[in-house]
Amino acid sequence: MKYIKWLWENHYELIMAILAAVALVAGIIVASICTNSLEEQNKEAVAAGGFTVCKAEEIPEAEAPAEEKRTYFDVPLSTEVQDHIFKASEYYGIDPAIIVAMCYRESTYNANLIGDNGNSYGLMQIQPRWHYRRMADLGCTDLLDPYQNITVGIDYLAELLGKYGSIDKALTAYNKGHYNGTITVYAKAVMETARSY
Repeated sequence: MKYIKWLWENHYELIMAILAAVALVAGIIVASICTNSLEEQNKEAVAAGGFTVCKAEEIPEAEAPAEEKRTYFDVPLSTEVQDHIFKASEYYGIDPAIIVAMCYRESTYNANLIGDNGNSYGLMQIQPRWHYRRMADLGCTDLLDPYQNITVGIDYLAELLGKYGSIDKALTAYNKGHYNGTITVYAKAVMETARSY
């Protein structure tokens, strides 16, 4: 016991450095395991026909009747980006017109927009400080990539829709960070724009 006390008193800095190094190595190992686990889950989900990860090429095609052709929105978003919106919207059970309207209201379809004094990114103006865990869970590394940005935005909106039960309340919370009982002008404008499509 005296030896441990002597070690602690005389070699405190060395002990703390060793503990910090051990913690760093453990963190790297855990991160590696989590990354590998996420990649395996994504492969399994894709194989099972699920919707996962942010990369457009890894998202499976939505099942659609052969005779039915997709009607694209007349907006400055590529058909590839709109395809991604349709697939993600179908997966999350959200009207794609709402997502396209949000892209207009949030960024006027500018995938490279950085707003809110450098805090909000891309088409759906995602703030990484609030969504870093969601981004990690979805494999999102670049919010200026329209596919990744839309995936994070739809995932967040779907969570809010589940929490508040209606799209107007979910849109209000998306815009304000919470729903306090009053529907915002933003939410009304998004729904009006979506109806106009």
